[in-house]
Amino acid sequence: MKRLIFVVPVIAALSACSVQGAPGTRKAELDIPFSAEAEISYGSSECSVQIKRMESGWWEFAVTSPYPLEGLIITVNDGQTKLKMYDMESISDVSDNAVSMAKALVTAYDCAAENGEAVSSGGTLTVSGTSPLGEYSLTLADDNTPACFSVDSCKLSADISKFVRLERDDEPEAEIIE
Repeated sequence: MKRLIFVVPVIAALSACSVQGAPGTRKAELDIPFSAEAEISYGSSECSVQIKRMESGWWEFAVTSPYPLEGLIITVNDGQTKLKMYDMESISDVSDNAVSMAKALVTAYDCAAENGEAVSSGGTLTVSGTSPLGEYSLTLADDNTPACFSVDSCKLSADISKFVRLERDDEPEAEIIE
């Protein structure tokens, strides 16, 4: 009977550990609306952007540099990429072979958010996997916010800063009646 009293808690403890998942992994909360700044390198081009992610597949990038592109707003929504600057508007990614920086980042990040399994290695948390555009890697900061992102097949990398979690707009705005 004494052995049974000792064995039952040990078995319960061991089974609880195995339920948590593989050692060194944890669920990363990435499928959230957020705002951030990013320094993006895409092939041989570089730019600074203000990013806003409303939900999976719906993002906005406001280019802040270089100067000739300052003010360009890139919106990705439901797989369509729109470019707007001043009063001019256009679409991008009109063929399967043409992939904009915005579409590559959105596709890979949304796959990472869906996967969400962060692996700890040497104190660094990383979410990695494969999107339709290739392998991606997302490194998380100490506070579990995205810090560095790359899609090697697209020659895309982004250093993310000033990350702010946004509230979801689940509730419709109240109508003001005067």
